[in-house]
Amino acid sequence: MKQLILVCLTWVAITSDGFSATNINQAATDACVCLKVPYQQLEKVIASIQTAKETGDLSQLQTSQNELIQLMSSSTACFEDLSKKYPEIDQSEVLKKQVADLIQEMCPVPTLNP
Repeated sequence: MKQLILVCLTWVAITSDGFSATNINQAATDACVCLKVPYQQLEKVIASIQTAKETGDLSQLQTSQNELIQLMSSSTACFEDLSKKYPEIDQSEVLKKQVADLIQEMCPVPTLNP
Protein backbone atom coordinates (compact mmCIF):
# COMPACT_ATOMS: atom_id res chain seq x y z
CA MET A 1 0.00 0.00 0.00
CA LYS A 2 2.84 2.39 0.86
CA GLN A 3 4.41 1.70 -2.53
CA LEU A 4 1.13 2.51 -4.27
CA ILE A 5 0.86 5.80 -2.37
CA LEU A 6 4.47 6.63 -3.21
CA VAL A 7 3.85 5.89 -6.90
CA CYS A 8 0.73 8.06 -6.87
CA LEU A 9 2.53 10.95 -5.17
CA THR A 10 5.40 10.67 -7.64
CA TRP A 11 2.93 10.69 -10.54
CA VAL A 12 1.25 13.81 -9.17
CA ALA A 13 4.62 15.54 -8.76
CA ILE A 14 5.70 14.62 -12.27
CA THR A 15 2.44 15.66 -13.86
CA SER A 16 1.88 18.83 -11.87
CA ASP A 17 -0.16 21.33 -13.83
CA GLY A 18 -1.21 18.52 -16.18
CA PHE A 19 2.13 18.48 -17.95
CA SER A 20 4.34 15.37 -17.95
CA ALA A 21 8.08 15.16 -17.39
CA THR A 22 8.36 13.83 -20.94
CA ASN A 23 6.72 16.99 -22.27
CA ILE A 24 9.02 19.16 -20.16
CA ASN A 25 12.03 17.34 -21.61
CA GLN A 26 10.66 17.64 -25.13
CA ALA A 27 9.98 21.36 -24.70
CA ALA A 28 13.55 21.90 -23.48
CA THR A 29 14.91 19.80 -26.34
CA ASP A 30 12.86 21.80 -28.86
CA ALA A 31 14.20 25.03 -27.39
CA CYS A 32 17.80 23.80 -27.59
CA VAL A 33 17.32 22.81 -31.24
CA CYS A 34 15.94 26.25 -31.99
CA LEU A 35 18.73 27.97 -30.05
CA LYS A 36 21.54 26.02 -31.70
CA VAL A 37 22.14 28.48 -34.56
CA PRO A 38 21.74 31.65 -32.45
CA TYR A 39 24.14 30.19 -29.87
CA GLN A 40 26.70 29.39 -32.58
CA GLN A 41 26.41 32.96 -33.81
CA LEU A 42 26.67 34.19 -30.23
CA GLU A 43 29.95 32.35 -29.77
CA LYS A 44 31.33 34.19 -32.82
CA VAL A 45 30.09 37.54 -31.50
CA ILE A 46 31.64 36.82 -28.11
CA ALA A 47 34.98 36.08 -29.77
CA SER A 48 34.64 39.33 -31.75
CA ILE A 49 33.90 41.28 -28.56
CA GLN A 50 36.92 39.81 -26.85
CA THR A 51 39.13 40.76 -29.79
CA ALA A 52 37.65 44.27 -29.86
CA LYS A 53 38.30 44.67 -26.14
CA GLU A 54 41.89 43.51 -26.51
CA THR A 55 42.59 45.80 -29.47
CA GLY A 56 40.47 48.73 -28.32
CA ASP A 57 38.53 48.70 -31.59
CA LEU A 58 35.40 50.62 -30.62
CA SER A 59 33.76 50.29 -34.04
CA GLN A 60 34.05 46.49 -33.86
CA LEU A 61 32.65 46.59 -30.35
CA GLN A 62 29.64 48.60 -31.56
CA THR A 63 29.10 46.17 -34.46
CA SER A 64 29.23 43.25 -32.05
CA GLN A 65 26.74 44.91 -29.73
CA ASN A 66 24.34 45.37 -32.66
CA GLU A 67 24.75 41.70 -33.54
CA LEU A 68 23.93 40.81 -29.95
CA ILE A 69 20.65 42.71 -30.20
CA GLN A 70 19.75 40.79 -33.36
CA LEU A 71 20.60 37.50 -31.66
CA MET A 72 18.34 38.38 -28.75
CA SER A 73 15.47 38.74 -31.23
CA SER A 74 16.11 35.33 -32.77
CA SER A 75 16.38 33.74 -29.32
CA THR A 76 13.11 35.37 -28.30
CA ALA A 77 11.48 33.88 -31.40
CA CYS A 78 12.53 30.42 -30.20
CA PHE A 79 10.66 30.93 -26.95
CA GLU A 80 7.61 32.36 -28.71
CA ASP A 81 7.49 29.23 -30.87
CA LEU A 82 7.89 27.11 -27.76
CA SER A 83 4.96 28.80 -26.01
CA LYS A 84 2.79 28.22 -29.09
CA LYS A 85 3.69 24.55 -29.24
CA TYR A 86 3.35 24.09 -25.46
CA PRO A 87 0.72 26.60 -24.28
CA GLU A 88 0.68 24.92 -20.86
CA ILE A 89 4.10 26.43 -20.20
CA ASP A 90 2.79 29.98 -20.55
CA GLN A 91 0.05 29.21 -18.05
CA SER A 92 2.32 27.96 -15.28
CA GLU A 93 5.26 29.67 -13.61
CA VAL A 94 6.28 26.27 -12.20
CA LEU A 95 6.51 24.77 -15.68
CA LYS A 96 8.33 27.82 -17.04
CA LYS A 97 10.96 27.43 -14.34
CA GLN A 98 11.28 23.68 -14.87
CA VAL A 99 11.73 24.09 -18.61
CA ALA A 100 14.12 27.05 -18.21
CA ASP A 101 16.25 25.11 -15.72
CA LEU A 102 16.40 22.14 -18.07
CA ILE A 103 17.28 24.35 -21.03
CA GLN A 104 20.13 25.89 -19.04
CA GLU A 105 21.36 22.40 -18.18
CA MET A 106 21.01 20.98 -21.71
CA CYS A 107 22.25 23.96 -23.72
CA PRO A 108 23.70 26.72 -21.56
CA VAL A 109 24.07 30.21 -22.97
CA PRO A 110 27.62 30.88 -24.19
CA THR A 111 29.28 33.49 -22.01
CA LEU A 112 31.95 36.13 -22.37
CA ASN A 113 35.12 35.24 -20.52
CA PRO A 114 36.38 37.99 -18.23
